[in-house]
Amino acid sequence: MTWHDVLLHGLAGVGLIALLLVHVYFGLRPEKTPITKSMIFGWMGRDSISRNMIRGAGLRRFPVHRRQPKGVDHKLKRCR
Repeated sequence: MTWHDVLLHGLAGVGLIALLLVHVYFGLRPEKTPITKSMIFGWMGRDSISRNMIRGAGLRRFPVHRRQPKGVDHKLKRCR
């Protein structure tokens, strides 16, 4: 093992740690907390969607249906 290999390995390790720290920092910023929570828990409340999405565009992209269509089983997603 030459010093080039050791240097390359060290730089790769420092780069990996730096990328990890930057990723965690930007994920934990206060304005991103609702989005981070939604990634952990798998859902986002309607008030968080309206506050955090671009006005109107986010609600059109992710429509919220109040009632299930007739003949559709909600849990199994099959038609009866």
